[in-house]
Amino acid sequence: MVKLSRLAVQADAHADGVWSCAWAPGTGGPALLSGSVDETVKAWQTGGEGGDTLRAAEEYTGHLLGCVCVAASATGLAATTSLDSVTRVWDLASGVPLAIFEAAPGEAWSLAFPPGDAGGRQLASAAGAAACVQLWNLGSKEVESTYSLPPPVRLAA
Repeated sequence: MVKLSRLAVQADAHADGVWSCAWAPGTGGPALLSGSVDETVKAWQTGGEGGDTLRAAEEYTGHLLGCVCVAASATGLAATTSLDSVTRVWDLASGVPLAIFEAAPGEAWSLAFPPGDAGGRQLASAAGAAACVQLWNLGSKEVESTYSLPPPVRLAA
C-alpha cells in the first residue's frame, strides 16, 4: 500500500517543493504567488479566520523545469524564471504571458521589478556566471542595459 504525503492529497497543492514566493497586489486583496519545482506558478488568496488559510486562485504554466524565482510588480504583472533559462512575464488579471525572454543556460536566477508604476515598463534579471544584471524593456521585449558587476575581492590569508 502506498502512503501519500499530506501535500499529495491536498487539493490544488503543488506537486513538488516550493522554491520561491512573492506578494502581488490584487483586486480582492494581495495574492501570494508561489513557484515550484513542479514547473508551475500558483496564485493563492489568503483568507479564513485570522487569514491563516490559502485558496488556489490561478495557475500559470509553461516552464519546462522548476521555477526558481517569482517577482511581482505594483502594476499587476508577475515575472517567473526557471531552470529552463526562460523568463516569463505574466498579466496576473488575465493569466496571459506578455513576454518571454531566453537567457544562456543557468543565467536567469533572480528577478525584480522597479517600485511603483515603473513596474509595468522594466524588469531586472540577475545572471549567474556572467556576473551581470540585465534590464529588460517590457515594451520592446529587448535588453535595455547590461550592468557588469565587479569581481569579488579576495583577501589574502
